[in-house]
Amino acid sequence: MTKDVRRGISRELSAARLRPDRAYFDYVGARLYHMGELEYERLLERTGSELEHQAKPAVRLLGFGHVMTEFAVAHLGFPGKPAPALLSLGALSNLIVTIYDGLLDSGQDGERVLPRSRLTGPRRRKNKTGDPLVNRLVDLYFAGVASLPRPDARVHKTLRSAILRMYDAERATSGSLEYTAAVWRRKSALPLVIMGLPVWMTVPSFDRRAYRAHLKWLYRLGRFFGWIDDAADLDDDRAAGRSNFFSAGLNRGMARRIAREGALILEAWNAGAPNGGYSRTLRETFLAVTWSWLGTRQSRDRKGAI
Repeated sequence: MTKDVRRGISRELSAARLRPDRAYFDYVGARLYHMGELEYERLLERTGSELEHQAKPAVRLLGFGHVMTEFAVAHLGFPGKPAPALLSLGALSNLIVTIYDGLLDSGQDGERVLPRSRLTGPRRRKNKTGDPLVNRLVDLYFAGVASLPRPDARVHKTLRSAILRMYDAERATSGSLEYTAAVWRRKSALPLVIMGLPVWMTVPSFDRRAYRAHLKWLYRLGRFFGWIDDAADLDDDRAAGRSNFFSAGLNRGMARRIAREGALILEAWNAGAPNGGYSRTLRETFLAVTWSWLGTRQSRDRKGAI
């Protein structure tokens, strides 16, 4: 059934002219891995041997987080390329989400892996509960957020809220065959929201209308990748007794909706992105990641295809 779902979505993406340029496909894949290697080396210096045994998936996941954070903010009209610290935060958040999700899928208790209290405020020094690597990565993430050059209480509050809602959605969907559509949307969309939102703490001006439009666009981007992820994971989820958006199959109307959403995402992005090779690379990255995700994959690691 997975192949049928993926074919149905791929067919509609092709009809909407959302196909990557073959000439760019290998390049953007190599670039993703290169960025992942750089992020991994920087992170390894701060985590030590805890991360070494996950080197291969970590490089891919960090690379995906890095390049998709680039894509998620490059169209906003801010001068220059996105700040390296912002891209590293996006890479790190993707790694944390995926490791945590994998531990939940393996049957571990989410509260024991990462206590919710670690996400609600400053860390208590004596609190040593939870998975050591996940908790170390979370500490590094919040330290990175705190060091962004333009702190904004409104953005920080929204970011914290998104993190907690995502955490709750991850736990609600773990090992469950029944949960609401709203919970699925949060689980799918909020990781991309969390990648892109911190850009508003790196720029000198705050346009409330642009901020709200970006937040809505990020949510749409995350939902789109949620569909792509579930299409790729359908057989694995069925075998493990996990719920999946496409558990009942895929009709053509839904496939068209997914393609239409992808087109709207790219239309809004194109409207703001500057002309030039950098923007072309990021546009092709979005398309290449989407199609790679719908192709064959060697593992269930989320948000890191190619």
